[in-house]
Amino acid sequence: MAFFRKKMIEELPILDPLTEEKAILGKQISADVDRELKPLLEKDMSSLIEENIKKLRYLYPDDNDYKYELLRRNVFYIEVISELKRLLADLLRGYQVTVDLKAIKRKTTIQIEEAIGRHYDHFYKHYLSIEGGLTGLEQTCRQNLLMYEWLKQLMPYYQRHQYQTSENLPKRWIVRRIEEECRRVSDEVIFF
Repeated sequence: MAFFRKKMIEELPILDPLTEEKAILGKQISADVDRELKPLLEKDMSSLIEENIKKLRYLYPDDNDYKYELLRRNVFYIEVISELKRLLADLLRGYQVTVDLKAIKRKTTIQIEEAIGRHYDHFYKHYLSIEGGLTGLEQTCRQNLLMYEWLKQLMPYYQRHQYQTSENLPKRWIVRRIEEECRRVSDEVIFF
């Protein structure tokens, strides 16, 4: 009997401190994201997004113009999201960062053609060159729009609240975890 008891005791997993810290911080990030996005979730975000897409379709009745506008908006959101994530990482590192969303949007709008050039191959391969790609392009636009809205909503919170973490935990991991939680919330809004 003692043999079996000893074997059961040895099977307990030993977690290193970094894994434990990530698990605890992951739960905290999930709770923070849910709490901070709750005011936006109380609105009917899915119908607002659908209205946005329908309005865009109305403004650009030609399929090629509509595809280009969807591409432009997707690239715009991708670039702004990338900048917001970089600023979020700087905030989490403790740097004094002022988030001027208007300046970020202005800079991105000025450089949009260059950004479209960088992203065009990806969008052409996955959306523009295939049948039914327009639906995928619209779906990606919905997801990117929501991610943009979520990060925009979360930035003031993270300017006021910092996570106390060890030096071994990369701040980019925290940003990725925040992004994963935002994607989870986006999927809930879009698909449920």
